Amino acid sequence: MQASNLQQEANLISRMERMPLNKALLTLVGLLSWCWVMEAFDLGMIGQVVAVLKKIWDLDASTLGLLGSCSTAGVVIGTASAGFLTDRFGRKRILLWGVFIFTFFTLIGSLYENLAWIVTMRFIGGLGAGAVFPIIADGAEITMKIGKKGRACFTRSGVLV
Repeated sequence: MQASNLQQEANLISRMERMPLNKALLTLVGLLSWCWVMEAFDLGMIGQVVAVLKKIWDLDASTLGLLGSCSTAGVVIGTASAGFLTDRFGRKRILLWGVFIFTFFTLIGSLYENLAWIVTMRFIGGLGAGAVFPIIADGAEITMKIGKKGRACFTRSGVLV
């Protein structure tokens, strides 16, 4: 039974390698990369926002640390659970729910003036972002041919730098 599954997987991988790089595939990679950039941009922006909020709300160092790291904590937990969730529910469903959770809770968090609610909303948004990051990385590279996977990974990740 296991040998047959390995054969099916090998056939799928070789079939994907033979697929031509067409407009639909490039659009998919572009959309996945755009999600990656937007979610990473949000995580990177918190550094500038924390500096402004420190002056406005007169925050101490521990509170600044909590505010600055709550999304990252959510991302770590979301990423750690992404494999299990995608195996159980499928990549597409987890990708769509992860983007929705990230977007919704980031938007809701921006409407609060209470620090505890902002931290909570950013943490939950981070869970969604964390679930999405590995799916985007895997989806963008799996669509590329073997000789172009490294360039695709470098280009997508290089945009963030």
